[in-house]
Amino acid sequence: MMSPDQEARIRDRVRTEGSARADHADFGLNVGAAVPRGARLAVLPPDVVTIVPRFRGYKFVIVEDEIVIVDPRTYRVAAVIPEAGGPSFEPAGPGFGPPPGPGLGPRPGPGLEPGGPGEEPVGPGPEPGGPGAP
Repeated sequence: MMSPDQEARIRDRVRTEGSARADHADFGLNVGAAVPRGARLAVLPPDVVTIVPRFRGYKFVIVEDEIVIVDPRTYRVAAVIPEAGGPSFEPAGPGFGPPPGPGLGPRPGPGLEPGGPGEEPVGPGPEPGGPGAP
């Protein structure tokens, strides 16, 4: 993960790159999102690679006030840094996969499946006038 200092230094370096700005993106602005091969991307400046060496050869674009860093081998979003500051989004380590699609939310973990331990079964409530009815 990048430190807040690394994010700030990257932000300061790339925000002046006018050729790397786009009005909109035809891909998700989230880590793991697939980026179309025809997307207009710029190569990260060499001084950014000195800040985060694993970004050597990576590309980027600034869209909707987000600095989007793209892995050129997989054409997947590797990190998203808010241009104005704030928390960034990047994988915690190797082996990350794309996040759930829009509106899907996180996948439940063990014991969180519907009807699993710690969750009451969902079903019809008490019948009006029957036992347990108010």
